[in-house]
Amino acid sequence: MTRGSIHVIAGWAIYVGLLAIPEQRIVEGGSAWYWAMDGLSFVVAPAVLVLLAASRRVVTARDLRYWFPRVSVIDWILQTIAVSALLWSAAYVCSLLGHALGFEDARHFSYAEVLPTGWSRSAAIVYLASTAAVSQEVCFRGLLHALLRQANWKHSIQFYVPVSTLTFTVVHWDKGPTTMASAALFGFVAAYLFSRRGHLGQLISAHFLVDLFWLGRI
Repeated sequence: MTRGSIHVIAGWAIYVGLLAIPEQRIVEGGSAWYWAMDGLSFVVAPAVLVLLAASRRVVTARDLRYWFPRVSVIDWILQTIAVSALLWSAAYVCSLLGHALGFEDARHFSYAEVLPTGWSRSAAIVYLASTAAVSQEVCFRGLLHALLRQANWKHSIQFYVPVSTLTFTVVHWDKGPTTMASAALFGFVAAYLFSRRGHLGQLISAHFLVDLFWLGRI
């Protein structure tokens, strides 16, 4: 493993740590503080991390071709719809099972506390869904895959799906057991699909649609 890879791993760990901060703790500082931290966690930190990975040659042209292969517009749309349905179904099944078994999620935080009213509410929902989809798919799926592919450990890439799933689950720890289970299955399906076929752009689009639907119900 190169020194550049170690720097990117350290940056990735900091990014995961930012996402793991309980949202209730953040919102206690007020709405303005919440949005500032959201911008840091979902825009600034991921952008810095990607730039660091590119400058250290952790992410190469080979990775980008795997992330964004050439497909027709029709194939893109149809496959995005299919992946969205699969990811939503995985999360929804876990939610139903959790409630059926009597597990209750944490109720101390709701996005309704920080979302504005009026037309700006829709803009805020689109912002939350898009930044979460782009940053999390790039960092938990694409960047982690590139890091493990470059590692010198034997069979290191075989750890990709479990590591991606575990870390994606951990950053949802404050939401309660049902949401964590949903995130685990969501993360597993997304990581498995990416490991088999790439198409990070389709995962981003599907993740965006799932989050947009979920946030729109609040």
